[in-house]
Amino acid sequence: MSANRAVSRALRRESGGSTAHGFQEERSRSLRTTFGRICVHLRSFADPIFFQPPAVAALLLALLVGCASAPVEAPAPVVAPLPETPEVWRLVDADIWDACRQAAAEAERYAYAALGAWMARVGRQTEETFIPWYTSYGSQQWLALKVGWYGLDSAEGERKAADRLAEYLQEQYDKRVLQPVSEETNPQKIRERAAAVFVRSLATELRDLPDRYRLAEDGFRQRLERIAVIELAAPAPQRASLAQILTADDPVSIPAYAALLRQIGPDEDGLSSGIVRDRLYPFARSSADKLAGRLALQGGATVAGLALGGIGGILVSVGISGWQAMEHEKNKPALEAELRSSLETALDEAARFLRDDPYAGVAAPVHHMRAQIESGLLSVAILEEDNG
Repeated sequence: MSANRAVSRALRRESGGSTAHGFQEERSRSLRTTFGRICVHLRSFADPIFFQPPAVAALLLALLVGCASAPVEAPAPVVAPLPETPEVWRLVDADIWDACRQAAAEAERYAYAALGAWMARVGRQTEETFIPWYTSYGSQQWLALKVGWYGLDSAEGERKAADRLAEYLQEQYDKRVLQPVSEETNPQKIRERAAAVFVRSLATELRDLPDRYRLAEDGFRQRLERIAVIELAAPAPQRASLAQILTADDPVSIPAYAALLRQIGPDEDGLSSGIVRDRLYPFARSSADKLAGRLALQGGATVAGLALGGIGGILVSVGISGWQAMEHEKNKPALEAELRSSLETALDEAARFLRDDPYAGVAAPVHHMRAQIESGLLSVAILEEDNG
């Protein structure tokens, strides 16, 4: 039994050394050395039982198993590209079509969610800042003076005063509402980010197409070069292929891509196109009449005070001003409701425009690129069918 343990120790010691080297030549040399040592151990023990044929066979079998257990790394198989048949390209085009639809849906979800969050901030800023400013007593007094000045400064009188009041209110709305809420984001930034989401998602979906269909990289790239993502006619012709968009480190570095974003979003806040101003005009028209009446009352109080003179005139002027302040506070809720209704209608229209307009909405760049890709796929399919 001690002979068996000695043989086992020798086998383990020598087998571990040969495995660590990992080379066939050294394994062979180690095997010969081990076998020689085994023979020495066998001769040193005169146990006849040990030399029975079954024991020898078991020993040789263990020796062979130990030699065969060394791992051998097989070379990775080389997969040859498949022939680029029309059937294969039809499958590839169908996958590009589906990937384009999925990428557009993801980009649209982002754009509409971001727009909703931005419009909610606009609404809160309107409620907290613009409405209190407009309906305050001091602002109403100042606006009454401006309306009077507008009327004196224009030959068109009342109508021109309403136009100029609407423009002034738009300027104040931009200053007090749109500029503060647009510091972090605005519709133009949402357009840019939605376009980036579309490109990134599309690249992810198409990354494994060459492996899926065993396409040669050059052939796949040539296919993508034939499909336009951006086609602009004015002010100067611009084009970008699907291959360019997907392989660029930054799509904005592609002139056609940058031109697309500039062309679609000229206004950063998205509301300077006149939507808010147009909705403010009816309100400004009615406000101009009321403010003109306020100014006439103030003028009458001033004339009365001057006529009386002295302490009496001062008391009349102060009394009328106090009455005006009380009347203002009494009428303030109605004034707030009227302004709030006009602005809510304007903001609802702006939100619909920014969401749904295919040429200037927050998803407009995505709509352009998706339409171009789908049109390009159809054109390539028709051309190949005609040539086939």
